[in-house]
Amino acid sequence: MKKVGILKRATIMGGESTLIDNLPDFIALSKEYVTNDICLVTNGILLDEKRIHSYKEVGLTEVAISISSLEQYHQRRNQCLLCKQYISQYKN
Repeated sequence: MKKVGILKRATIMGGESTLIDNLPDFIALSKEYVTNDICLVTNGILLDEKRIHSYKEVGLTEVAISISSLEQYHQRRNQCLLCKQYISQYKN
């Protein structure tokens, strides 16, 4: 990241980011190089209160939960509500 320099915004995406064991460490490292927002794009299946809180504590400011059907919305509604509670910006 030192080669890129300071960014206004970073988006963590690709595959399923919440499968990365050290995601909080990655978010914290990203925060050193980002002045405004760090966004996590996820399908939301693994999000729970503990994970969301740990991501927020190290600098995550936005969550985008990808939902492609009404059925998925109903399945992931609780994750959306948790994100709304802990993260200042979330999108679904």
